[in-house]
Amino acid sequence: MARKFADWAKKGTDKLTDEQFQKMLQCEYGGMGDAMARLYAATGNRDYLALAKRFDHEGIFAPLAEQRDELAGKHVNTQLPKIIAAARLYELTGEERYATIAGYFYSLRPGQGGGDGEIPGSPGRHGGRSLRLPGHKG
Repeated sequence: MARKFADWAKKGTDKLTDEQFQKMLQCEYGGMGDAMARLYAATGNRDYLALAKRFDHEGIFAPLAEQRDELAGKHVNTQLPKIIAAARLYELTGEERYATIAGYFYSLRPGQGGGDGEIPGSPGRHGGRSLRLPGHKG
């Protein structure tokens, strides 16, 4: 069932240019990157890895990769699945960019999400609890 869904998603998005795909990512899309990464891990099908990477939301990832905090006003719960995907992709590929993205995000936003802390304020203002990725080794 998961493979059929992934194949459907790939077929439906293959026709999109990178610019169109990035525009689509401006809407909340849940854990698609992580789901595709997990499916790649389970099957070894590199198409699923490519699709997982296609869900990299560069509007969020590019600043984090450069260790710039541009998260003010962005809904944290919308960003968490993207960051989880980055951490998962780092585990699967060893690509340091993903480690930087996930690590920098968590250094800025430990414990935020849900309740009063859903939308971060200015850079450097965050809670004091730590977050752990589900199943993450780091």
